[in-house]
This record gives sequence, C-alpha cells and structure tokens, in this order.
Amino acid sequence: MSSSPTFPSRLQHLRTPLRPLISITTGLPHPLFPSSLLHYHLLTATDLDELAHYYHQRTPSEFSFGYPLPVVQRWHIPAPPTASDEQMKDIQGLLFSSSDVNGTAELEAKRRRFGRFVGLRGCESPSDEGEMRREMELWVANEMRKREERDAEKRFWREKGC
Repeated sequence: MSSSPTFPSRLQHLRTPLRPLISITTGLPHPLFPSSLLHYHLLTATDLDELAHYYHQRTPSEFSFGYPLPVVQRWHIPAPPTASDEQMKDIQGLLFSSSDVNGTAELEAKRRRFGRFVGLRGCESPSDEGEMRREMELWVANEMRKREERDAEKRFWREKGC
C-alpha cells in the first residue's frame, strides 16, 4: 500500500457512497451519476456537461429550480412554468461565464458546481461568482413578483365572476 499514515483514511473517504439524484422529468438517475466520491473525482468535463444537462442545470428550463440545491440560489417558490427564448438567454448569460457559454469552462469549476448541486461539502462558489448569483437572485425575485401579480389579478377577476 503506502507508507503515508493518512492513506487509509483518504482511501476510506474516497469510498464514501453517493446517493443518486433522481431526474424530475424521468424519475431515474443518470447512468453516469457517480456512485462514490472517487467516481465523482474521475468525472470528465464531458461527463459533467452531460449530467448538468440531464438535471436541467446546463440549459435552464422550467425544471431547473425544482431540485434541492440547484447551481443557482434556491427559492421557496418554483420558477415560472414556462419562459420565453429571450428569458432563457438572459438566464444562460447569468448562469455561465463567457467561457462556459462556449463550452470551455475549466473541469474543476464544472466539478465544483456539480458537487454543490448534489450537496457535497467544500464545493462553495469562489468570490467571482457572487455578482452572478446576485443578478440571478434579482431576476428570480422579479419573476416571482410578476407571477404573484398575475395570480392576484386572476383571483380578483374570478371573484368578480368574470
């Protein structure tokens, strides 16, 4: 084995099993979902892109905020069920840096984002993503406000009997 006194504990840590995340749309985990921390650390950039897409985190949709820890800030009220193409482009611009949009984000950044998405400790965002998160929070809060206003108007007209 190894002469390092920490090797057995590190190896045991890498053997820690991960519970698969279930897709909102299919009800099944992705076949590439890592079964242990070791498998998580062996994911390639392509694997991480595929997992992010499968769990609605790479291309935002009405399902993106339905997971316990989305890549962006979680909100108590889900995102509106549909969004226009223009809104989707706005979301993508906020979610991904310019290198991400071109599909060239660094492997470690993708791994950290996916780790945060599945709830792993130690996958916090670096400070440069703070502005992106604030912008996304403002966008989501604005969309929630618009939805509440539409719902209130619908209730008003229903009560009027129209």
